[in-house]
Amino acid sequence: MKSSFPPPFRTARLQFDPMVDADAAGIHAIRGLEEVMIWSHKKVPDADLATTEKWVEEYLRPEQRVPENVGYVIREIGSGSGSSASSGPVGGGDGDGKGEFEFEFEFEFQLLVLQATGRIIGSIGLRYGLVEEMGGKRWELGYIFHPDFWGKGYATEAVRGLMGAWPGIYQGITWGDVQQERSREVVAITDKGNEASMRVLSKCGFEAVEEFLDEAGMPCVAFVYRC
Repeated sequence: MKSSFPPPFRTARLQFDPMVDADAAGIHAIRGLEEVMIWSHKKVPDADLATTEKWVEEYLRPEQRVPENVGYVIREIGSGSGSSASSGPVGGGDGDGKGEFEFEFEFEFQLLVLQATGRIIGSIGLRYGLVEEMGGKRWELGYIFHPDFWGKGYATEAVRGLMGAWPGIYQGITWGDVQQERSREVVAITDKGNEASMRVLSKCGFEAVEEFLDEAGMPCVAFVYRC
């Protein structure tokens, strides 16, 4: 039986469900906010729901089909979520994010179809592609949260959770027959002015390795998480 990819999982306070097309409206409620998107690569909010729907479509079905992107929507546990503890592996929210999860990719079907129904409070994911600052292809981390949920430690918990789950998620990645550099290393690029994000990355085991100017001349910092 085909397993869910990426597999759902939980941390102490957060439920991570694989991103699907139906999540576009919930994601737009976040990507449509200037205070969120000012720190993104795009820098500007999505103009309308159709823009976010297109982003979700392209994220879930990238032009280069292998390896596929890893994308999750995040919901609070105990705030209307319909998922139970059996919907995926459980990890703590306070560790260093390394080695906290073990995945079995042959879940029972009834566990795979569980969907949380609460409000989407954020999204997090990994894309594989050329990261010029690193001189090659890497998995690049990206995450956003709705401002209503800032200041709760959720970003740190989410990044730690995903990095703890990453070794198991990586086992399920399909590379296809294309011969290419296969790296498990994760990088994150953030504006130097985004001190909150830099603190999150440092607390989650990422190491700042390089400072550079982006295309707009803004100072940025490259972080690396070595699995």
